Amino acid sequence: ALAAGIFVRTSDTVVTITGLSGLVGTDNTVLVKAATQSAQASSVAAVASGIVIPTAAPTISSVSPSSGPAAGGTSVTITGTNLTGTTSVTFGGTAGTSVTAVNATTVTVATPAGVAGTVNVVLTTTDGSVTSTGGFTYVTPAVPSETEAVKSVLSPLVDNKIDVQIQGTSTTANLNISINIPKNSLTEETTVSVFSNSQVADIDAGFVSVRIESNRTSDNSAVTTFANAIEIRIPTNAIGASPAWSRDGLTWTLLPRLLAAVLPEGQPDGYFVNADGSYSFFTRHLTTFGLMRTQVPLTLTSSNSGLKVHETVQLSYSGGTGSGAMMFKSKNPTVCAVSSGGIVSGLSVGECSVTVSKLGSGSYLDATSAPTIYSITEFALTNTFEGSTITIKRSAGRTTIKVSMPKKYANKLIRLEWGVMKKGSVFYGSWGNTRANSSGVATLSTSKIITLKTIMRATLNSRVIAKRGIFQN
Repeated sequence: ALAAGIFVRTSDTVVTITGLSGLVGTDNTVLVKAATQSAQASSVAAVASGIVIPTAAPTISSVSPSSGPAAGGTSVTITGTNLTGTTSVTFGGTAGTSVTAVNATTVTVATPAGVAGTVNVVLTTTDGSVTSTGGFTYVTPAVPSETEAVKSVLSPLVDNKIDVQIQGTSTTANLNISINIPKNSLTEETTVSVFSNSQVADIDAGFVSVRIESNRTSDNSAVTTFANAIEIRIPTNAIGASPAWSRDGLTWTLLPRLLAAVLPEGQPDGYFVNADGSYSFFTRHLTTFGLMRTQVPLTLTSSNSGLKVHETVQLSYSGGTGSGAMMFKSKNPTVCAVSSGGIVSGLSVGECSVTVSKLGSGSYLDATSAPTIYSITEFALTNTFEGSTITIKRSAGRTTIKVSMPKKYANKLIRLEWGVMKKGSVFYGSWGNTRANSSGVATLSTSKIITLKTIMRATLNSRVIAKRGIFQN
């Protein structure tokens, strides 16, 4: 396939082809010599048809964040080069979801579920694959410790009541919890176990959580729902307690308050405050239930609320209570990404919302901050050289190069070139040709992305008329 270039006949038997785009690392010049002019013409055609522009294999420079929960769902940003055309990203051999090639240097993906441990991240494009060895680590948050308080074998034919005493620092501080299971809630004889997740100091203050587990006595298979609503009655002196349930003791869902001591048909759970101040939890499913505290509100702060594409800013936060893990999240991962350390990176033009969460721990619910909104604007650089100015902007995955020149260059065909420094020398390739308008302004828009340490220049008949020196993205 013929590469883009300029054919210059230097004699009847010599043709030089310059500016061959894509031949990075060479001087981008092919010299064709032949004994006669007709032989030269066929040689040029043969050389041109034989030029093959090598494909650009993808590379990975970073995976952020580099760790996340084994449950999956972590929004990951992969940076590197030649990432346009990304078709898949796998974590330990399992495909991620929501794969988006933001531009040639950025891909976003949501992690699949995995097993605790470090895995390889493999990114595949239409031009090849690249592996980030040990690029992501699945972690399993520490599950709150618990103690088995009571185990009972229940019959489906009668009303059942389980009394559970949760130990405080003294007998007067103990909490006596009762669990009422109406008859016909079970289909067969079942063993019900109750576990306490609470610390003594929390119990003394009236905050408590219990996990209820049920198994059929015949084969030990799990029972997770009941035909009728069961009641978990907790006496408490806690002020400002929040009734809630959780699957893992780390993230919690607040229970709705009921108007009467009965669970309406079709409603999965709820709570009622009795006349004596005790709480009755009503539920048809088994999990962890508790009277919990709320954390001190989380607040996010940053030095500014505006970023350009490829700029970064460090977030900081205040508030939160307990020892739960912190987690930052971008709600618009194709516009901005946020690392596990709270560094926000602009990816594309648009509005981006970032929050920080603190997992629940002890008697504390999990908490999430109000969002911090960032306005991500286009990336732009300007440089003046001998009366001409080159402005480079990046927006929506495209790079726009604008060259403003003196009017003497009006309507001239301008060649735009990029250069990279290699072993002390600069090697140039072509972005393409564009004609200046009557005011001497030439513009070129391309999907190519300017990479680190790129030199930009505009030439007219091989003479440099505008130049943008080395810059960092």
